[in-house]
Amino acid sequence: VLDADMNVVESDIICKADTDRDCIIHFPVEAATFSVQMFTLRKTKTSNHLKASRNSGLLKFNDMTMEITDIQDSVRLEISKDGSDPEGVLMEYKYYKSFQEDEGQKSGAYIFRPAQPDEKPENFNGFTTYDGFQGKFISQLRLYGDEMDTSITGNAFTDFVDIQTYVK
Repeated sequence: VLDADMNVVESDIICKADTDRDCIIHFPVEAATFSVQMFTLRKTKTSNHLKASRNSGLLKFNDMTMEITDIQDSVRLEISKDGSDPEGVLMEYKYYKSFQEDEGQKSGAYIFRPAQPDEKPENFNGFTTYDGFQGKFISQLRLYGDEMDTSITGNAFTDFVDIQTYVK
Protein backbone atom coordinates (compact mmCIF):
# COMPACT_ATOMS: atom_id res chain seq x y z
CA VAL A 1 0.00 0.00 0.00
CA LEU A 2 1.39 3.37 -1.03
CA ASP A 3 0.10 6.77 0.03
CA ALA A 4 -0.32 9.78 -2.28
CA ASP A 5 3.40 10.62 -1.90
CA MET A 6 4.28 7.02 -2.87
CA ASN A 7 5.50 6.18 0.64
CA VAL A 8 4.91 2.62 1.84
CA VAL A 9 2.09 2.39 4.38
CA GLU A 10 2.48 -0.36 6.97
CA SER A 11 -0.38 -2.83 6.68
CA ASP A 12 -1.66 -6.25 7.66
CA ILE A 13 -2.89 -8.44 4.80
CA ILE A 14 -5.12 -11.43 5.47
CA CYS A 15 -5.90 -13.79 2.58
CA LYS A 16 -8.34 -16.65 2.29
CA ALA A 17 -6.89 -20.17 2.50
CA ASP A 18 -3.29 -18.94 2.76
CA THR A 19 -3.12 -17.83 -0.88
CA ASP A 20 -2.60 -14.46 -2.53
CA ARG A 21 -6.27 -14.30 -3.54
CA ASP A 22 -9.36 -12.95 -1.81
CA CYS A 23 -7.33 -10.70 0.50
CA ILE A 24 -8.29 -7.87 2.86
CA ILE A 25 -5.76 -5.17 3.69
CA HIS A 26 -5.90 -3.39 7.05
CA PHE A 27 -3.94 -0.20 7.66
CA PRO A 28 -4.32 2.90 9.86
CA VAL A 29 -5.55 6.14 8.32
CA GLU A 30 -5.79 9.56 9.91
CA ALA A 31 -8.55 11.44 8.15
CA ALA A 32 -9.90 14.93 8.59
CA THR A 33 -13.56 15.75 8.08
CA PHE A 34 -14.47 16.14 4.40
CA SER A 35 -11.09 14.94 3.23
CA VAL A 36 -10.08 12.59 0.45
CA GLN A 37 -7.04 10.36 0.61
CA MET A 38 -5.62 8.30 -2.21
CA PHE A 39 -3.83 5.00 -1.79
CA THR A 40 -2.25 2.73 -4.37
CA LEU A 41 -2.06 -1.04 -4.16
CA ARG A 42 0.98 -2.53 -5.78
CA LYS A 43 1.52 -6.26 -6.26
CA THR A 44 4.96 -7.45 -5.28
CA LYS A 45 6.81 -10.57 -6.35
CA THR A 46 6.94 -11.86 -2.79
CA SER A 47 3.84 -12.51 -0.75
CA ASN A 48 3.64 -10.55 2.47
CA HIS A 49 0.27 -11.60 3.83
CA LEU A 50 -0.09 -12.82 7.41
CA LYS A 51 0.30 -16.56 7.79
CA ALA A 52 -2.49 -18.44 9.51
CA SER A 53 -1.91 -20.38 12.69
CA ARG A 54 -4.18 -23.41 12.28
CA ASN A 55 -6.33 -24.07 15.38
CA SER A 56 -4.44 -21.42 17.32
CA GLY A 57 -7.11 -19.48 19.16
CA LEU A 58 -5.20 -17.06 21.37
CA LEU A 59 -4.84 -13.55 19.97
CA LYS A 60 -3.94 -10.18 21.47
CA PHE A 61 -4.87 -6.71 20.25
CA ASN A 62 -4.63 -3.36 21.97
CA ASP A 63 -4.84 -4.35 25.66
CA MET A 64 -7.35 -7.14 25.01
CA THR A 65 -7.02 -10.90 24.65
CA MET A 66 -9.37 -13.15 22.68
CA GLU A 67 -9.19 -16.92 23.14
CA ILE A 68 -11.23 -19.86 21.83
CA THR A 69 -11.87 -22.25 24.70
CA ASP A 70 -14.14 -24.75 22.91
CA ILE A 71 -15.27 -25.48 19.35
CA GLN A 72 -17.97 -28.13 19.03
CA ASP A 73 -21.49 -27.31 17.84
CA SER A 74 -20.92 -23.82 19.17
CA VAL A 75 -17.87 -21.63 19.76
CA ARG A 76 -16.89 -20.51 23.22
CA LEU A 77 -14.67 -17.45 23.46
CA GLU A 78 -13.17 -15.59 26.34
CA ILE A 79 -12.45 -11.92 25.78
CA SER A 80 -10.59 -10.00 28.44
CA LYS A 81 -9.06 -6.60 28.88
CA ASP A 82 -5.75 -6.43 30.74
CA GLY A 83 -6.37 -6.45 34.47
CA SER A 84 -9.99 -7.64 34.32
CA ASP A 85 -11.75 -10.99 34.50
CA PRO A 86 -12.54 -12.58 31.12
CA GLU A 87 -16.04 -12.35 29.67
CA GLY A 88 -17.42 -15.55 28.18
CA VAL A 89 -19.08 -15.43 24.77
CA LEU A 90 -21.07 -18.31 23.26
CA MET A 91 -21.72 -18.24 19.51
CA GLU A 92 -24.37 -20.58 18.11
CA TYR A 93 -26.30 -20.62 14.86
CA LYS A 94 -29.72 -22.25 15.20
CA TYR A 95 -33.09 -22.34 13.46
CA TYR A 96 -36.66 -23.49 14.10
CA LYS A 97 -38.36 -25.98 11.84
CA SER A 98 -41.41 -24.46 10.19
CA PHE A 99 -44.93 -25.85 10.37
CA GLN A 100 -44.62 -26.07 6.55
CA GLU A 101 -41.65 -28.42 6.73
CA ASP A 102 -43.38 -31.29 4.84
CA GLU A 103 -43.98 -28.92 1.92
CA GLY A 104 -40.64 -27.16 2.24
CA GLN A 105 -40.25 -23.91 4.13
CA LYS A 106 -42.22 -21.77 1.70
CA SER A 107 -42.04 -18.65 3.78
CA GLY A 108 -38.53 -17.92 2.48
CA ALA A 109 -36.41 -16.01 4.95
CA TYR A 110 -39.24 -15.85 7.48
CA ILE A 111 -40.58 -18.78 9.49
CA PHE A 112 -43.87 -17.60 10.89
CA ARG A 113 -44.36 -20.26 13.53
CA PRO A 114 -42.60 -23.42 14.65
CA ALA A 115 -43.91 -26.88 13.82
CA GLN A 116 -44.81 -27.59 17.47
CA PRO A 117 -45.64 -25.12 20.28
CA ASP A 118 -42.76 -26.42 22.41
CA GLU A 119 -40.32 -26.69 19.50
CA LYS A 120 -36.62 -26.42 20.39
CA PRO A 121 -34.18 -24.81 17.97
CA GLU A 122 -32.02 -27.04 15.76
CA ASN A 123 -28.30 -26.52 15.18
CA PHE A 124 -27.69 -24.91 11.81
CA ASN A 125 -23.92 -24.88 11.72
CA GLY A 126 -21.10 -26.73 13.40
CA PHE A 127 -17.60 -25.27 13.32
CA THR A 128 -14.81 -27.69 12.46
CA THR A 129 -11.54 -25.71 12.32
CA TYR A 130 -10.27 -22.19 12.76
CA ASP A 131 -7.30 -20.02 11.86
CA GLY A 132 -5.71 -17.25 13.87
CA PHE A 133 -4.04 -14.24 12.27
CA GLN A 134 -1.89 -11.92 14.40
CA GLY A 135 -0.61 -8.73 12.81
CA LYS A 136 0.62 -5.36 13.95
CA PHE A 137 -2.76 -3.65 13.49
CA ILE A 138 -5.25 -6.52 13.34
CA SER A 139 -6.00 -9.81 15.09
CA GLN A 140 -8.52 -12.13 13.49
CA LEU A 141 -10.04 -15.53 14.14
CA ARG A 142 -11.60 -17.24 11.13
CA LEU A 143 -13.97 -20.04 12.04
CA TYR A 144 -14.86 -22.57 9.35
CA GLY A 145 -18.14 -24.44 9.56
CA ASP A 146 -20.47 -26.75 7.69
CA GLU A 147 -22.91 -24.09 6.50
CA MET A 148 -21.14 -20.82 7.23
CA ASP A 149 -17.82 -19.21 8.09
CA THR A 150 -17.34 -16.48 10.69
CA SER A 151 -14.55 -13.98 11.24
CA ILE A 152 -13.98 -12.26 14.58
CA THR A 153 -11.69 -9.27 14.25
CA GLY A 154 -10.09 -6.99 16.80
CA ASN A 155 -7.81 -4.11 15.94
CA ALA A 156 -5.22 -2.00 17.67
CA PHE A 157 -7.33 1.17 17.60
CA THR A 158 -10.61 0.18 19.29
CA ASP A 159 -11.87 -1.76 22.31
CA PHE A 160 -14.44 -3.86 20.46
CA VAL A 161 -14.52 -6.87 18.17
CA ASP A 162 -16.26 -7.12 14.81
CA ILE A 163 -18.08 -10.37 14.00
CA GLN A 164 -18.97 -11.15 10.39
CA THR A 165 -20.73 -14.31 9.24
CA TYR A 166 -20.77 -15.62 5.69
CA VAL A 167 -23.32 -18.21 4.56
CA LYS A 168 -21.83 -20.69 2.10
